[in-house]
Amino acid sequence: MNINKILISQSDTIFNAMKKMNMTGHICLLVIDRSKKLKGIISDGDIRRNLLKENNLKKKIYTIFNKKYFFLKKKQKLTDKMKNFIIRNKHMIIPVVNQKNIPISYISHKIEFKNKHKEFEKNQILIMAGGVGTRMRPFTEILPKPLVPLKGKPMILNIMDNFKKYNFNNFTITLNKKEKILDIFINQFKNNYTFDFFKETKPLGTAGCLKKMNFKNDFFLTNCDTYININLQNLLKFHKSSKSLITMVASIKSLNLSFGECVLDKNGKLKKILEKPKKNFLTNTGLYIIRPDIKRYLPRKNNFGMDEVISSVLKYKKKIGVFPIPNNDWKDTGNWMNYLNTLKK
Repeated sequence: MNINKILISQSDTIFNAMKKMNMTGHICLLVIDRSKKLKGIISDGDIRRNLLKENNLKKKIYTIFNKKYFFLKKKQKLTDKMKNFIIRNKHMIIPVVNQKNIPISYISHKIEFKNKHKEFEKNQILIMAGGVGTRMRPFTEILPKPLVPLKGKPMILNIMDNFKKYNFNNFTITLNKKEKILDIFINQFKNNYTFDFFKETKPLGTAGCLKKMNFKNDFFLTNCDTYININLQNLLKFHKSSKSLITMVASIKSLNLSFGECVLDKNGKLKKILEKPKKNFLTNTGLYIIRPDIKRYLPRKNNFGMDEVISSVLKYKKKIGVFPIPNNDWKDTGNWMNYLNTLKK
Protein backbone atom coordinates (compact mmCIF):
# COMPACT_ATOMS: atom_id res chain seq x y z
CA MET A 1 0.00 0.00 0.00
CA ASN A 2 1.18 3.55 -0.74
CA ILE A 3 0.27 5.67 2.28
CA ASN A 4 1.11 8.91 0.44
CA LYS A 5 -1.90 8.45 -1.84
CA ILE A 6 -4.34 9.00 1.03
CA LEU A 7 -2.50 11.82 2.84
CA ILE A 8 -3.68 15.41 2.53
CA SER A 9 -2.52 18.63 4.15
CA GLN A 10 -4.88 20.32 6.60
CA SER A 11 -4.39 23.54 4.61
CA ASP A 12 -5.57 21.94 1.36
CA THR A 13 -8.98 22.59 -0.20
CA ILE A 14 -12.22 20.61 -0.37
CA PHE A 15 -11.84 20.42 -4.15
CA ASN A 16 -8.43 18.73 -3.91
CA ALA A 17 -9.71 16.35 -1.23
CA MET A 18 -12.59 15.27 -3.51
CA LYS A 19 -10.21 14.87 -6.43
CA LYS A 20 -7.86 12.69 -4.36
CA MET A 21 -10.74 10.51 -3.13
CA ASN A 22 -11.84 9.89 -6.70
CA MET A 23 -8.30 8.96 -7.73
CA THR A 24 -7.69 6.57 -4.82
CA GLY A 25 -11.19 5.08 -4.54
CA HIS A 26 -11.16 5.69 -0.76
CA ILE A 27 -14.03 7.30 1.09
CA CYS A 28 -11.66 9.14 3.44
CA LEU A 29 -8.19 10.69 3.66
CA LEU A 30 -5.68 11.14 6.47
CA VAL A 31 -5.14 14.79 7.35
CA ILE A 32 -1.58 15.84 8.25
CA ASP A 33 0.20 19.05 9.26
CA ARG A 34 3.45 20.53 7.89
CA SER A 35 5.49 18.05 9.94
CA LYS A 36 3.47 15.19 8.37
CA LYS A 37 1.94 14.37 11.76
CA LEU A 38 -1.58 12.97 11.79
CA LYS A 39 -4.20 15.55 12.75
CA GLY A 40 -7.42 13.75 11.82
CA ILE A 41 -9.52 12.14 9.10
CA ILE A 42 -11.74 13.72 6.48
CA SER A 43 -14.48 11.61 4.92
CA ASP A 44 -16.61 11.95 1.83
CA GLY A 45 -19.61 12.55 4.09
CA ASP A 46 -17.85 15.45 5.87
CA ILE A 47 -17.28 17.10 2.50
CA ARG A 48 -20.79 16.59 1.06
CA ARG A 49 -22.50 17.91 4.18
CA ASN A 50 -20.37 21.04 4.11
CA LEU A 51 -20.90 21.62 0.37
CA LEU A 52 -24.66 21.51 0.80
CA LYS A 53 -24.36 24.25 3.44
CA GLU A 54 -21.82 26.53 1.78
CA ASN A 55 -21.22 25.30 -1.80
CA ASN A 56 -17.57 26.36 -1.60
CA LEU A 57 -14.98 24.04 -3.16
CA LYS A 58 -12.10 26.36 -2.24
CA LYS A 59 -12.74 26.11 1.51
CA LYS A 60 -9.82 24.74 3.55
CA ILE A 61 -10.40 21.30 5.04
CA TYR A 62 -8.96 22.19 8.47
CA THR A 63 -12.38 23.66 9.35
CA ILE A 64 -14.31 20.45 8.68
CA PHE A 65 -12.13 17.37 9.22
CA ASN A 66 -12.78 14.96 12.08
CA LYS A 67 -10.33 15.31 14.96
CA LYS A 68 -11.77 12.34 16.89
CA TYR A 69 -10.75 9.08 15.25
CA PHE A 70 -9.41 5.56 15.80
CA PHE A 71 -5.71 4.99 15.19
CA LEU A 72 -3.10 2.30 15.85
CA LYS A 73 0.50 2.65 16.90
CA LYS A 74 3.13 0.57 15.14
CA LYS A 75 2.90 -3.16 16.09
CA GLN A 76 -0.29 -2.51 18.06
CA LYS A 77 -3.12 -4.97 17.35
CA LEU A 78 -6.68 -4.12 16.44
CA THR A 79 -9.08 -4.07 19.36
CA ASP A 80 -12.55 -5.64 19.12
CA LYS A 81 -14.01 -2.13 19.10
CA MET A 82 -11.87 -1.21 16.09
CA LYS A 83 -12.79 -4.42 14.27
CA ASN A 84 -16.48 -3.73 14.80
CA PHE A 85 -15.96 -0.20 13.50
CA ILE A 86 -14.41 -1.51 10.27
CA ILE A 87 -17.16 -4.10 9.85
CA ARG A 88 -19.87 -1.45 10.28
CA ASN A 89 -18.05 1.13 8.14
CA LYS A 90 -16.53 -0.95 5.33
CA HIS A 91 -15.20 2.05 3.42
CA MET A 92 -13.46 3.76 6.35
CA ILE A 93 -9.82 3.21 7.34
CA ILE A 94 -7.81 3.16 10.59
CA PRO A 95 -4.39 4.85 10.35
CA VAL A 96 -1.22 3.31 11.78
CA VAL A 97 1.34 5.82 13.12
CA ASN A 98 4.93 5.68 14.31
CA GLN A 99 6.34 7.15 17.56
CA LYS A 100 6.28 10.66 16.06
CA ASN A 101 2.57 10.30 15.19
CA ILE A 102 3.38 10.17 11.45
CA PRO A 103 1.14 7.83 9.39
CA ILE A 104 3.06 4.84 8.04
CA SER A 105 0.20 2.56 6.93
CA TYR A 106 -3.50 1.92 7.45
CA ILE A 107 -6.03 -0.84 8.11
CA SER A 108 -9.15 -1.20 5.95
CA HIS A 109 -11.98 -3.71 5.62
CA LYS A 110 -10.46 -4.91 2.34
CA ILE A 111 -7.08 -5.54 4.01
CA GLU A 112 -8.35 -7.03 7.26
CA PHE A 113 -11.26 -9.11 5.95
CA LYS A 114 -10.27 -9.68 2.34
CA ASN A 115 -12.60 -12.07 0.48
CA LYS A 116 -11.03 -14.53 -1.94
CA HIS A 117 -13.99 -14.46 -4.30
CA LYS A 118 -15.17 -11.11 -5.62
CA GLU A 119 -18.92 -10.71 -5.73
CA PHE A 120 -20.67 -7.84 -7.47
CA GLU A 121 -23.14 -5.67 -5.58
CA LYS A 122 -26.81 -6.56 -5.99
CA ASN A 123 -27.89 -3.01 -6.81
CA GLN A 124 -29.25 -2.66 -10.34
CA ILE A 125 -28.31 0.10 -12.77
CA LEU A 126 -31.11 1.34 -15.01
CA ILE A 127 -29.71 3.04 -18.12
CA MET A 128 -32.30 5.17 -19.90
CA ALA A 129 -31.44 4.61 -23.57
CA GLY A 130 -34.91 4.86 -25.12
CA GLY A 131 -34.82 8.50 -26.19
CA VAL A 132 -34.75 9.53 -29.84
CA GLY A 133 -31.79 11.92 -29.46
CA THR A 134 -33.27 14.95 -31.25
CA ARG A 135 -30.59 17.28 -29.78
CA MET A 136 -27.78 15.19 -31.32
CA ARG A 137 -29.04 15.13 -34.91
CA PRO A 138 -27.78 14.41 -37.55
CA PHE A 139 -25.64 11.81 -35.66
CA THR A 140 -28.72 10.14 -34.19
CA GLU A 141 -30.36 9.84 -37.62
CA ILE A 142 -27.74 7.13 -38.27
CA LEU A 143 -26.84 5.71 -34.85
CA PRO A 144 -28.57 5.75 -31.42
CA LYS A 145 -27.49 8.41 -28.89
CA PRO A 146 -25.85 5.86 -26.50
CA LEU A 147 -23.29 5.11 -29.24
CA VAL A 148 -21.95 8.68 -29.32
CA PRO A 149 -18.17 8.18 -28.86
CA LEU A 150 -16.28 9.40 -25.79
CA LYS A 151 -12.69 8.48 -24.93
CA GLY A 152 -12.47 6.11 -27.88
CA LYS A 153 -15.61 4.06 -27.21
CA PRO A 154 -19.41 4.48 -27.17
CA MET A 155 -20.86 6.47 -24.29
CA ILE A 156 -22.90 3.57 -22.95
CA LEU A 157 -19.77 1.42 -22.55
CA ASN A 158 -18.05 4.25 -20.67
CA ILE A 159 -20.99 4.30 -18.27
CA MET A 160 -21.06 0.52 -17.82
CA ASP A 161 -17.29 0.30 -17.34
CA ASN A 162 -17.39 2.98 -14.66
CA PHE A 163 -20.06 1.10 -12.70
CA LYS A 164 -18.19 -2.16 -13.07
CA LYS A 165 -15.04 -0.48 -11.77
CA TYR A 166 -16.87 0.07 -8.47
CA ASN A 167 -18.27 -3.47 -8.30
CA PHE A 168 -21.69 -2.91 -9.92
CA ASN A 169 -22.56 -5.15 -12.87
CA ASN A 170 -26.33 -5.60 -12.94
CA PHE A 171 -27.67 -3.49 -15.81
CA THR A 172 -31.11 -2.97 -17.29
CA ILE A 173 -31.12 -0.95 -20.52
CA THR A 174 -34.34 0.67 -21.73
CA LEU A 175 -34.89 0.71 -25.48
CA ASN A 176 -37.59 2.08 -27.72
CA LYS A 177 -38.97 -0.14 -30.46
CA LYS A 178 -36.82 1.54 -33.13
CA GLU A 179 -33.44 0.95 -31.51
CA LYS A 180 -32.54 -2.47 -32.91
CA ILE A 181 -28.99 -1.29 -33.66
CA LEU A 182 -28.27 -0.66 -29.97
CA ASP A 183 -29.79 -4.03 -29.06
CA ILE A 184 -27.48 -5.81 -31.52
CA PHE A 185 -24.43 -3.76 -30.46
CA ILE A 186 -24.79 -4.36 -26.71
CA ASN A 187 -25.36 -8.09 -27.17
CA GLN A 188 -21.79 -8.35 -28.45
CA PHE A 189 -20.62 -7.70 -24.88
CA LYS A 190 -22.74 -10.25 -23.01
CA ASN A 191 -19.57 -11.94 -21.72
CA ASN A 192 -18.32 -8.67 -20.16
CA TYR A 193 -21.46 -7.41 -18.44
CA THR A 194 -24.60 -8.78 -16.82
CA PHE A 195 -27.56 -7.02 -18.44
CA ASP A 196 -31.04 -7.32 -19.84
CA PHE A 197 -33.31 -5.03 -21.88
CA PHE A 198 -36.59 -3.33 -21.19
CA LYS A 199 -38.17 -2.68 -24.58
CA GLU A 200 -40.88 -0.05 -24.75
CA THR A 201 -43.80 -0.91 -27.02
CA LYS A 202 -44.96 2.71 -26.78
CA PRO A 203 -43.25 5.89 -25.51
CA LEU A 204 -43.17 6.06 -21.71
CA GLY A 205 -41.09 9.21 -21.26
CA THR A 206 -37.72 9.21 -19.52
CA ALA A 207 -39.08 7.53 -16.35
CA GLY A 208 -42.40 5.87 -17.20
CA CYS A 209 -40.74 2.44 -17.22
CA LEU A 210 -40.42 2.68 -13.40
CA LYS A 211 -44.08 1.66 -13.13
CA LYS A 212 -43.37 -1.60 -14.91
CA MET A 213 -40.24 -2.64 -12.99
CA ASN A 214 -39.68 -4.28 -9.63
CA PHE A 215 -36.51 -3.67 -7.66
CA LYS A 216 -35.49 -5.47 -4.47
CA ASN A 217 -32.66 -3.09 -3.57
CA ASP A 218 -31.86 0.58 -3.98
CA PHE A 219 -31.03 1.09 -7.65
CA PHE A 220 -29.14 3.56 -9.83
CA LEU A 221 -30.88 5.39 -12.65
CA THR A 222 -28.74 7.19 -15.21
CA ASN A 223 -29.26 8.94 -18.51
CA CYS A 224 -27.28 7.39 -21.37
CA ASP A 225 -25.61 10.72 -22.15
CA THR A 226 -24.13 11.47 -18.73
CA TYR A 227 -20.80 10.13 -17.45
CA ILE A 228 -20.03 10.81 -13.81
CA ASN A 229 -16.43 10.23 -12.75
CA ILE A 230 -16.96 9.62 -9.02
CA ASN A 231 -16.63 6.76 -6.55
CA LEU A 232 -20.05 5.13 -6.92
CA GLN A 233 -19.65 3.18 -3.69
CA ASN A 234 -19.34 6.52 -1.88
CA LEU A 235 -22.52 7.69 -3.56
CA LEU A 236 -24.42 4.58 -2.45
CA LYS A 237 -23.15 4.93 1.12
CA PHE A 238 -24.20 8.60 1.16
CA HIS A 239 -27.67 7.67 -0.12
CA LYS A 240 -28.21 5.01 2.52
CA SER A 241 -26.95 7.15 5.39
CA SER A 242 -29.19 10.05 4.37
CA LYS A 243 -32.27 7.75 4.28
CA SER A 244 -33.54 9.55 1.17
CA LEU A 245 -36.16 8.18 -1.20
CA ILE A 246 -34.11 9.63 -4.07
CA THR A 247 -30.54 10.89 -4.10
CA MET A 248 -29.73 13.19 -7.00
CA VAL A 249 -26.16 13.80 -8.16
CA ALA A 250 -25.72 17.53 -8.75
CA SER A 251 -22.79 19.33 -10.34
CA ILE A 252 -21.40 22.51 -8.81
CA LYS A 253 -21.29 25.21 -11.47
CA SER A 254 -20.11 28.80 -11.34
CA LEU A 255 -21.40 31.66 -13.46
CA ASN A 256 -19.64 35.01 -13.76
CA LEU A 257 -22.25 37.68 -14.46
CA SER A 258 -21.14 40.37 -16.89
CA PHE A 259 -23.29 43.04 -15.26
CA GLY A 260 -23.93 44.48 -11.83
CA GLU A 261 -26.47 42.82 -9.52
CA CYS A 262 -28.87 45.06 -7.63
CA VAL A 263 -29.37 43.91 -4.03
CA LEU A 264 -32.57 45.24 -2.42
CA ASP A 265 -33.57 45.55 1.21
CA LYS A 266 -36.87 44.24 2.61
CA ASN A 267 -38.61 47.49 1.58
CA GLY A 268 -37.55 47.19 -2.05
CA LYS A 269 -34.93 49.93 -1.87
CA LEU A 270 -31.46 49.54 -3.31
CA LYS A 271 -29.07 48.28 -0.65
CA LYS A 272 -25.94 47.82 -2.76
CA ILE A 273 -24.67 46.83 -6.19
CA LEU A 274 -22.49 43.77 -6.61
CA GLU A 275 -20.32 44.43 -9.64
CA LYS A 276 -19.97 41.38 -11.92
CA PRO A 277 -20.67 38.85 -9.14
CA LYS A 278 -19.83 35.15 -9.31
CA LYS A 279 -22.79 32.84 -8.72
CA ASN A 280 -22.47 29.23 -7.59
CA PHE A 281 -25.34 26.81 -8.15
CA LEU A 282 -26.12 23.10 -8.33
CA THR A 283 -27.41 21.52 -11.54
CA ASN A 284 -28.95 18.09 -12.08
CA THR A 285 -26.61 15.65 -13.88
CA GLY A 286 -29.11 12.87 -14.66
CA LEU A 287 -27.72 10.28 -12.22
CA TYR A 288 -29.83 9.12 -9.26
CA ILE A 289 -30.10 6.42 -6.62
CA ILE A 290 -33.69 5.45 -5.84
CA ARG A 291 -35.33 3.26 -3.22
CA PRO A 292 -37.53 0.36 -4.43
CA ASP A 293 -40.66 1.85 -2.84
CA ILE A 294 -40.58 4.73 -5.35
CA LYS A 295 -43.58 3.12 -7.12
CA ARG A 296 -45.89 4.42 -4.36
CA TYR A 297 -45.07 8.02 -5.29
CA LEU A 298 -45.01 7.97 -9.10
CA PRO A 299 -47.37 10.14 -11.20
CA ARG A 300 -50.69 8.50 -12.09
CA LYS A 301 -50.19 8.75 -15.84
CA ASN A 302 -47.99 6.30 -17.77
CA ASN A 303 -45.81 8.70 -19.77
CA PHE A 304 -43.63 10.92 -17.56
CA GLY A 305 -40.07 12.09 -16.94
CA MET A 306 -37.80 12.25 -13.91
CA ASP A 307 -38.70 15.90 -13.38
CA GLU A 308 -42.30 14.82 -12.82
CA VAL A 309 -41.19 12.00 -10.52
CA ILE A 310 -39.26 14.51 -8.40
CA SER A 311 -42.24 16.89 -8.29
CA SER A 312 -44.51 14.04 -7.21
CA VAL A 313 -42.11 12.91 -4.47
CA LEU A 314 -41.86 16.47 -3.15
CA LYS A 315 -45.68 16.71 -3.01
CA TYR A 316 -45.67 13.62 -0.82
CA LYS A 317 -43.06 15.42 1.33
CA LYS A 318 -40.55 12.60 0.98
CA LYS A 319 -36.84 13.26 1.29
CA ILE A 320 -34.71 13.86 -1.80
CA GLY A 321 -31.00 14.02 -1.07
CA VAL A 322 -28.41 15.90 -3.12
CA PHE A 323 -24.89 14.57 -3.71
CA PRO A 324 -22.73 17.50 -4.93
CA ILE A 325 -19.76 16.90 -7.25
CA PRO A 326 -17.26 19.23 -8.98
CA ASN A 327 -18.25 20.20 -12.51
CA ASN A 328 -15.10 18.57 -13.91
CA ASP A 329 -16.37 15.14 -12.80
CA TRP A 330 -19.41 15.36 -15.12
CA LYS A 331 -19.23 14.62 -18.85
CA ASP A 332 -22.40 15.43 -20.79
CA THR A 333 -23.04 14.36 -24.40
CA GLY A 334 -26.72 15.28 -24.53
CA ASN A 335 -26.35 18.06 -27.10
CA TRP A 336 -23.70 19.20 -29.55
CA MET A 337 -22.44 22.16 -27.50
CA ASN A 338 -21.96 20.08 -24.35
CA TYR A 339 -20.49 17.21 -26.33
CA LEU A 340 -17.88 19.40 -28.04
CA ASN A 341 -17.00 21.04 -24.68
CA THR A 342 -16.58 17.56 -23.18
CA LEU A 343 -14.15 16.55 -25.92
CA LYS A 344 -11.99 19.59 -25.11
CA LYS A 345 -11.60 18.64 -21.43
